[in-house]
Amino acid sequence: MKQSASEKQPPASTRSQARRQRRKKLRTHYLADLAENNPELFAKKWNWLLEGWVREVTRRAPLLREKDGNWTPLAGALIADVKDMLQSIGDRAAAAEMSATLATLNEAQMQAMAKAVEKRLAPKQWRAPIGFRPDTSA
Repeated sequence: MKQSASEKQPPASTRSQARRQRRKKLRTHYLADLAENNPELFAKKWNWLLEGWVREVTRRAPLLREKDGNWTPLAGALIADVKDMLQSIGDRAAAAEMSATLATLNEAQMQAMAKAVEKRLAPKQWRAPIGFRPDTSA
């Protein structure tokens, strides 16, 4: 298994960050083992994870802040983490899944952004001014 940039992160400052880093490391080792020994199960697990990442990218893309006021981690950061994870799993797995994974996540991000922007830029329905009656005889 390759050493990726995401594994060279600084030590976690909180317990939750430490748990998150530990889970990520264990998941990467598990997926690397699956990719070597059971490619069919790896593909199934990867697609299951990809569905969750698509939901998270869709949630994060239009947000800047959460409801509690904290900054939302960017969807692009999640996509970069997934790319790093896939590269660290192995060359064969990365070659097989990289293009489809990145295309799926980028498409989900663009669709979420387009949906968020469309609401704000959509033409407004103006009400007729008071006392103005539209001509219905035509």
